[in-house]
Amino acid sequence: MRFAIIGTTIVCLTTGCDAGPEPTHAAIDDRGAVLAQSSNDTTSRVRTVAFESGTRGERFIRNAASAARMQVELGRIAQRQASDARVKKLGRQMIEDHRKAERDLLDVAMDRDITIPPGMTPAHRSLLGQIMPLFGDAFDREYLRMMVAEHLTLVREYDEEARNGLDPQVRDAAGENLPLLRDHLQKARALANALSVKIEDEEASVPGAPREAERASPSLY
Repeated sequence: MRFAIIGTTIVCLTTGCDAGPEPTHAAIDDRGAVLAQSSNDTTSRVRTVAFESGTRGERFIRNAASAARMQVELGRIAQRQASDARVKKLGRQMIEDHRKAERDLLDVAMDRDITIPPGMTPAHRSLLGQIMPLFGDAFDREYLRMMVAEHLTLVREYDEEARNGLDPQVRDAAGENLPLLRDHLQKARALANALSVKIEDEEASVPGAPREAERASPSLY
């Protein structure tokens, strides 16, 4: 709650708003639609500044928290809109693991006195908007593509912070969560392959990714 209040203060000081704090996750109505929220250019710019201001370590923590929130929300949507039981199961794992990841990030933020804005970055909110209209097989395929693409990004960002971050506590937190993100990427790729979902092969560009000869066959649960 401490972070939501501080984050909202940042936005309100910039825009003069008097609304209460935005919920951590986008509100969902009983038809599965994301409730309408402001998306004008000014709001988007303010939200971007709120997440991208500060030192390198602060920016990493803020954006990583937004990514964790997005993964949790995507997992929730998968429970309603996916058709394949394995996709639903992957979504449940994302909810559980990324909730914990967000808690870990908030703990670091508290120790380092880093403010975390509520909600998500405009880019993460946009991804939610793209997948919300999809159901069934179309959802399964797009969700798996999104899981691979987003975890590729997360692995790169966490690896970079773990190796080159300037704040020791932030650097350690990135390194501790990196194996889990690599496991998520591996499972999303394996499930995409099982469902014949075409994924552009970018794994060779992921730092620390095992060579083909060393890569164990990933478990599909």
